[in-house]
Amino acid sequence: LFSEINDQAVLFSASGSSKGELSPASLSGLTRKRTQVYSSQESDDTFLLNFILNEDGMEQQKAGAYKGQLNYTVQAGHEEQIFHIQLEIEVEPVFTIQVDLPPQGLSFERLLPDSQPELREVGVEVKTNLGKPYMVIQNVVSPLTSDKGAVMPEQYFTFKQELLGGQAGRVGFDDFSPVSTGETSIYFSDNKGSAGRFHVIYRLKPYPTMVAGDYTTAIRYSLGEI
Repeated sequence: LFSEINDQAVLFSASGSSKGELSPASLSGLTRKRTQVYSSQESDDTFLLNFILNEDGMEQQKAGAYKGQLNYTVQAGHEEQIFHIQLEIEVEPVFTIQVDLPPQGLSFERLLPDSQPELREVGVEVKTNLGKPYMVIQNVVSPLTSDKGAVMPEQYFTFKQELLGGQAGRVGFDDFSPVSTGETSIYFSDNKGSAGRFHVIYRLKPYPTMVAGDYTTAIRYSLGEI
């Protein structure tokens, strides 16, 4: 796809010599420029160039195989030799969803007709490096049901989503809407398929003729490409 790897995805440093000056002594980004890594007045020496993948930098890197070449030029007086080193990095695909449920889950205990509205907040985070747009799907497996078998009408059990600061993409419902049984798309990424973080807020509003008791539901979240 002719996509270059992130400058901070690969880090390197020099070490091991006792006769010359090495640079860099600490890990630095591997960039496309000439960099002096060693100098000495001695006639021979041995040192190491150390390479490491930067986990933080790799999180922003698209999946795929990246191939490049390192050129090492050894200069001594008017003479020089060039050595070519082939470099290849395989970035494995990542497409995962992490859900952070409240301690009590999506359950509402000891509800009475005159109880105050209650909220439950679920955190959702998507990590991906595929570079393709996607959506998050909510699947309400069972309606909100009491321990006595009473089903909460949809208009009293609602939800909405809120993006966390600076996140790309858009939510499906930015105002409270009924929680319907079955699958509903609740988040859409940007065209680049950027990672996303948002909250799903569920609100239960008791009503005068409801059956008192403990209410619970089962909800699953999944990913799908657009």
